[in-house]
Amino acid sequence: MTLTNLGSTAITVSAVKANAPFAVSGFSGSATLNAGQSLPLAVTFAPAAQTSYSGRLTITSTAPSSPNTVTLSGSGVTQTSGLPNCGKVNDTNIYVPPNYDTFTPPGKGQSYTDPVFGCTITRITDAIAMGWQQGKHWYSTVTPFNANDTYLMLTPSGSPTIVDSHGNTVVSQANFPAMNYTFAVWDTMNPNVFYYTSGNRFIKGTIAGTPPNATVTPTVLAMFSQYSSVTIPDDEELSDDGLHIWLSSAAGGGGTGNLFLVTLNAGNGAATSSAQSTTLTNITYHKIQIAPGNRVSVENNGRTMYNPDGTVFQSWTNGDHVDWGLDDSGVMVAASLWFARTNNNGCPSNWGLGLLDLTPNTVRLCLTSSETIVSAWHVSARDINTKHWIIWSADDGGTCPSSSYYCFNNPTNTSGWRLYDGEIVLFTSSGTIVRLAHHRSRTNENYWAQTRAAVSRDGRYVLFESNYNQSGTSAGSQYTDTYIIGQL
Repeated sequence: MTLTNLGSTAITVSAVKANAPFAVSGFSGSATLNAGQSLPLAVTFAPAAQTSYSGRLTITSTAPSSPNTVTLSGSGVTQTSGLPNCGKVNDTNIYVPPNYDTFTPPGKGQSYTDPVFGCTITRITDAIAMGWQQGKHWYSTVTPFNANDTYLMLTPSGSPTIVDSHGNTVVSQANFPAMNYTFAVWDTMNPNVFYYTSGNRFIKGTIAGTPPNATVTPTVLAMFSQYSSVTIPDDEELSDDGLHIWLSSAAGGGGTGNLFLVTLNAGNGAATSSAQSTTLTNITYHKIQIAPGNRVSVENNGRTMYNPDGTVFQSWTNGDHVDWGLDDSGVMVAASLWFARTNNNGCPSNWGLGLLDLTPNTVRLCLTSSETIVSAWHVSARDINTKHWIIWSADDGGTCPSSSYYCFNNPTNTSGWRLYDGEIVLFTSSGTIVRLAHHRSRTNENYWAQTRAAVSRDGRYVLFESNYNQSGTSAGSQYTDTYIIGQL
């Protein structure tokens, strides 16, 4: 929810409280709101029984109407242990999304319930109204959610911006610091801290002030004088321990240069410096990804994973889009199209999505069969320390115009709709499949219309992009907006 000062003078908020089983976050103890300013708050609900609850959010301030109250209500439902509270579990029926051509998405900050899978979907951006062509995050292997899921890092055209969970501006593009590349990465514990590079400096950014005019206070953690520029490369993320990141002396989007491991001197956003250790020299890459244990995956022609000391952990000549996670027992796993067209693929067709166990380097589970593999799909395993869920986006990557139901068409021929087409799907490390939502995006229209769904670090939310067949906007085929599934 968002608290807004609709008066003509500033007010000071001194307390925000919710009674159990409701809880509120996003308030640090005191906040001054000038006329028209807003404070985003996150209210969560943790029922202990299968019954209805009512509660109250109380806001104490210097406003004449203080204290202000908001009535809260919710119903507890029985949740299958270890699974989301919505979606279809291990269901293999084919579902065409109802009203596929005519469905109209809700307004910014509003929600609807997926009519097939029952999950709540909230619209975060209105790209056209916000002056963009595309409301979007960066990629599935870089979580856009901050440490407590109250803020989102988005990357529309130009500089990044930070918004709250209803799309309200926190840090505007104008107030975002200059960076060497397109995206920044969140701290794993402190919701107000993220990291980026500028020139040859590695910098901590701390959000300061009040939305929508919050600013960023920079703290230089290291300067690498041997390089003219350093980047957080595609599609790198801060390590799950919150203390390590691999930087590059080459361009963020790929190239040849040195990769080096950087260690922060403190966690929880409290770092004041960082130190360089292992360096991998003259590395050519398309993308770089963090892996459990502070390892780094280097993708070019094939893929090589290095240990923190620079020794090779494992190499692969195959595998498609991938993210590296842990199973419930702490073993490193990864979902992808492994060992395609060989008996090692793990699926009967030798062309399926499987869960690779990196210890023996074998596929332990077949997750999807060959007929469900589309030409473009993405994986997110950022929920690495909690539920260990893996998110799979079933997109497509062809060209338009065409007769494909992944293009702007009216009417669309859905007679060939297949299992998992146009869906966002959750895998557990034990092989359970939960179908969460139809994303309804015509992903062949442009790359950023591919959903590239990303899970939050606590597994509670999934963010994705979609154009919802809205072909008539001023952005044309380039249009897309951002949505969230959850709370799961």
